[in-house]
Amino acid sequence: MRRHLRYLSLLLISAALRTAWVVYDGITIGPDTANFLSSCQYWLGNPAGIFGIEAIAGIEYAGATLPMCLIVEGAGLGYSGFVAYQVLLSSASTVLLYDTCRREWDSELAGLVAGIVFAGFWPTFQWVNWILTDVSFIFVLTVGLWSLTRYRTAENPTLYDRILVVGAAIAIGFTRPVGLLVAVGWLLWVSLGEESVRVFGYPLTGIGSAVVVVVTYITLSSRDEFSAQLLGVWRNGVLVLDDPTFSYEYVHTPASTVFQFILRNPLELIIMGVLKTGLLFLPFVGRFSGLHKVINLTVLVPPMLLSIMALVRLIKGKDTERLMTWGWPAVAMTALIAATFWDFDWRYRAPYGPIFIGLSAMFVPRFRKWAADKYPGAREYLQKANL
Repeated sequence: MRRHLRYLSLLLISAALRTAWVVYDGITIGPDTANFLSSCQYWLGNPAGIFGIEAIAGIEYAGATLPMCLIVEGAGLGYSGFVAYQVLLSSASTVLLYDTCRREWDSELAGLVAGIVFAGFWPTFQWVNWILTDVSFIFVLTVGLWSLTRYRTAENPTLYDRILVVGAAIAIGFTRPVGLLVAVGWLLWVSLGEESVRVFGYPLTGIGSAVVVVVTYITLSSRDEFSAQLLGVWRNGVLVLDDPTFSYEYVHTPASTVFQFILRNPLELIIMGVLKTGLLFLPFVGRFSGLHKVINLTVLVPPMLLSIMALVRLIKGKDTERLMTWGWPAVAMTALIAATFWDFDWRYRAPYGPIFIGLSAMFVPRFRKWAADKYPGAREYLQKANL
């Protein structure tokens, strides 16, 4: 009962913080909002037409654009209704991370600390007032972390546990393109150990990964704007979109297709990929406001550094299960960004929030033991609070 009260309290606190941010900053229309809303004509009138459409927001954004269209246009609630929906998703994510870390690190206190930190983690929740896909993706990613941890830590995983993993992974793969690698990696990894649940002789999770790959390939192969945009970024040495400060100057070998460009300019692409990977850890840039810089230094940097320390420990300990749960989505997202570009506001770093915080929670049980050994009063308090 006490845990459920904590969940409820965390949900309400998270919702209050996010609502306050919306009131303060207002509702914001993003540069891609019109493209996402252009899919509504298909979702609300001809759903089958969403496959292979010549627009940015096709089936690969379904997890975000379908509810967006249903709320904004279908139910007639407009942007305010969609922002309220995003506030709810973002608040629920904090509770999910609490439960995930509680299970992962076998510590109620680790879960509570992770949930509280995530509740106030502005670098991630600042996008709740934007009419974009980020909040939806962060939510399904957190659901994926929760479902995979639940599956891994269960003594006897049930069919329900496996279905949760498959469903969450497919949702991740079809909410934003960056989720495709995350989904396929998780599903294939889990299917290697899948023995009991098979459909037509194949692992349930393996079938899930096949669905993600096949549908995405059919969809994206019929569209040209992805390759056209990618070639433009590579040719111009773009590291951060719309910011010439971050660019790589070089003379490329001409190529008319993505495949040709990779073959003719491999070293340059590797260099740009390394530079873009490094930008993940850049706390701020000069054009950020003073408050933005202070928040990133105090709120973003500590869990980012702690998560790196945690990953090093997991690698040294050869903890494959935790590395695949927490490390793989970070690697997959970074790989896609390294192959494409960073956005102008570092918005693509927002989904790393639950990963940074979840990994950082590894150190909470260690800190609890130290505090309990050094301060008897703290030990008694933690025991009474069931922490």
